[in-house]
Amino acid sequence: MHPALTAQSLSITAGTTGLVHDLSFHVDPGERVALLGASGSGKSLTAAAILGSLAPGIAVAGEITLFGTARPTRTVRGRGGSVAAVYQDSLSALNPLVSVGGQLIATLRAQSRRVAGRTATRDARGTVADLLESVGIDDPQRTMRGYPAELSGGQRQRVCIALALLCQARLLIADEPTTALDVVTQARVIEVLRDYGQVSGAAILFITHDLAVAASLCDRALVLENGRLVESASMADLIGRPQHPYSRALVAAATPARDLVGATQ
Repeated sequence: MHPALTAQSLSITAGTTGLVHDLSFHVDPGERVALLGASGSGKSLTAAAILGSLAPGIAVAGEITLFGTARPTRTVRGRGGSVAAVYQDSLSALNPLVSVGGQLIATLRAQSRRVAGRTATRDARGTVADLLESVGIDDPQRTMRGYPAELSGGQRQRVCIALALLCQARLLIADEPTTALDVVTQARVIEVLRDYGQVSGAAILFITHDLAVAASLCDRALVLENGRLVESASMADLIGRPQHPYSRALVAAATPARDLVGATQ
């Protein structure tokens, strides 16, 4: 079985400035991998390269392979629904002028046409309501009638995860999806992501600077410092036996370390 994602010798530059340097890693189907690092370490640039959404003027070299098929780094956006993304700013990820239900129903119908060549024949509204309930939305009918700006940050993140479920994405790129949320809402979003991966068998690349949050979700960690991969290890090994000085600093900054060990079990 091919990895869900392979990045080989990925480098990203802006003019003469190197931003990501010769990055190579893989994510297997069903695996939950954390891409860890401080702001400016190249995490979100790496996600943008995978998704084919780098800004104009940013150059990228290397190879990205999705499910065994190499994709040109500038055209990964046309990926046929196999990859979905959840971003930190969930408000900008949703259309502010279309109701939540309208956006989800349109996605469901588009996915049905893509897979089966026809519009969904089931009750689309009922299907979407059931899905929203499954990702932790307490009042799905009310949520569907509302607009993104009327929802809390945690509700919007769960709507974005529902969109990924509707796309039947086999690889989910989650770029700092819990950073702006309170601790309770963070935990709920992590639970939804974990359930999504377990039920669907999808791979998850979870991008964050927060080791504690990563430890509660992910099996393995990749540590970036200044655009370079400095350590790749299981989450338990990273927390218990970090090898690189930067990794040791990340573990030391997370409090308390014994709780991190428990989060990986």
